[in-house]
Amino acid sequence: MSKKYYTLKADYYDTFSCTGSECLYHCCQAWNIAISEQDYLKYTTYEGELGQIAKDSIYYSEDAEVYFMRLNDHNLCPFCNKEGLCKIILDKGEKDLSYTCTIFPRYALMTSDTLERGVSLGCPHVVELFYDREDPVGFERIEMIEGTDAFEKDPISEQEAQIIEFDIQIRELLRTWLQNRSYPMWYRLFSFISVLDKISQAHQNRNDALVCQMLGSSLNENYLQAVYEQFLNQFQVDIRTQFLLQSSIFETYCKSILNIAGNQSKMIKDMILTHASMTAESYQQIQKQLNHREIKHRLEIINEHIAVEDWFHNALLARKSDYLYANGVEIILVQILLHYMRILIYQQYGKIDRELDIVSISIVERVIMHTRDRNTGLIEKLEKKELLSRGHMLLMLYDSF
Repeated sequence: MSKKYYTLKADYYDTFSCTGSECLYHCCQAWNIAISEQDYLKYTTYEGELGQIAKDSIYYSEDAEVYFMRLNDHNLCPFCNKEGLCKIILDKGEKDLSYTCTIFPRYALMTSDTLERGVSLGCPHVVELFYDREDPVGFERIEMIEGTDAFEKDPISEQEAQIIEFDIQIRELLRTWLQNRSYPMWYRLFSFISVLDKISQAHQNRNDALVCQMLGSSLNENYLQAVYEQFLNQFQVDIRTQFLLQSSIFETYCKSILNIAGNQSKMIKDMILTHASMTAESYQQIQKQLNHREIKHRLEIINEHIAVEDWFHNALLARKSDYLYANGVEIILVQILLHYMRILIYQQYGKIDRELDIVSISIVERVIMHTRDRNTGLIEKLEKKELLSRGHMLLMLYDSF
């Protein structure tokens, strides 16, 4: 009997469609756009303006061993017109789009027997799809029908398949925990990263039995409840220190955020100006406003959706030996950075503006999740300053989410 294969995707995946020129923060700007050799050869044989743009703007990177599009003086893809529309689509049709531009914000990851499909939160319209949603994000797993979902699959060993399946089980346990609304989001996030820290060494050593034992004890309901009550009774947050820690994270990523802001540069520059005059007292006052029951409830649900999406689609990316923990840290960074940007938005406008919040989410996602190679040094810088210690992460998360 032939092996069965499946597709796994978020329950809103199929509702996505590009909004084109109406996009709040479009993808044709401010970051590297990879071009395949096949597309490079096609574009440079175009006649007229399109061919000249290709010859002037596409270059080969020896380091990355791939072609890239050189952005223009406005930090835009040179094929993007004043209305934010692609000249290639307008002149040649969607069939001539590069592979990168065709798939974004969609992406796919093949596990041992499942093709996982997702859409990146770096696209603001993806964020819009769940921004007002109350119920938890779900994921649909369906058997693939032969010939309807073609993919290339490199053979993997039985051992590799077992590792992947074990990691998927860990991912699922922690996804379920992140969606456990019996506890506030700050506690779910802190427990999430604490569990990943606890199992990290055993996971690297492939001691699956020990990992299972640790997961069982760390995610035991009685244990989680006891620790939560202990925090409530004994932990007191120092608002000034919390402010200094969160603002330090923002300062570390300021340049990267501005570099990738594109058509939202003014918004980010305004944030930076607001940050320059922000005080611990102002931070505390805004924090109290954000902790108002209705606002806190709304933001907690949005943060839950973000964390679940980020964890589901990034957990298994094995860039480092401690990849589960490293990926978890990035998910925490997204939450902390976004929270402080919301503080700045509230300071400017006296409310959390829906559109600005959606754009902020996408900008933070692009900085943390899509430009890892450029920003690896920033995380190392934070680690050296011990800003990402469990104690400091607790202080930054506590009652902020």
